[in-house]
Amino acid sequence: MNKALTLIEVLVAVAIFSALSVSLYMFLRTGIQVREKIDVEQAFLQDMYLKLDRLAQELRNRVSFKNDDPGFPVIRGDQESLEFYSLGFDYVADVPKILHITYSFSDKALKKSIDEPYRDASLKSYVFMEDLERIEFYYYDDAEIDEAQRYKQTWPRSEDESDIAPAGIRFELVYKDKKGKENILSKYIFLYPRKQ
Repeated sequence: MNKALTLIEVLVAVAIFSALSVSLYMFLRTGIQVREKIDVEQAFLQDMYLKLDRLAQELRNRVSFKNDDPGFPVIRGDQESLEFYSLGFDYVADVPKILHITYSFSDKALKKSIDEPYRDASLKSYVFMEDLERIEFYYYDDAEIDEAQRYKQTWPRSEDESDIAPAGIRFELVYKDKKGKENILSKYIFLYPRKQ
């Protein structure tokens, strides 16, 4: 009995092996591409969450100038901007400092400006978040009786109440993913314990 393979048998075996190899390569390549897209989206969201956490920390470190600057509210804002004083730290001089911080939305970006009011020094202004469709700030008023009316679009409620901070702030960021679908990212920051 002859145990050698014919040329046709070898060619059929090579064709089957080639087809399986190409299929496996395409499967692995598609998996890697999907993974890369997911990683990019996760990095974008993680960056947004970290920046929102920084903004939340600055709000929690806010300071009031009731006696020094009675005309400036503790927090001032509308749906596209937010302004307040916050406690910062100068690591070079090893001393705390007061910062005037402004966040404003324009040209699909949330911009941040920082200055030191007592040194008349503008420290920096830069794009804090980009590639946003819009951002909306809502100010939680726990003094409002009607639960549906507690989130306000501007703060302070009136100039007479400029020394009162909202109980919390809700941020809604709207961005488009790679497919063009709008997504909303919300974050709630409560600035002091809510009334029961």
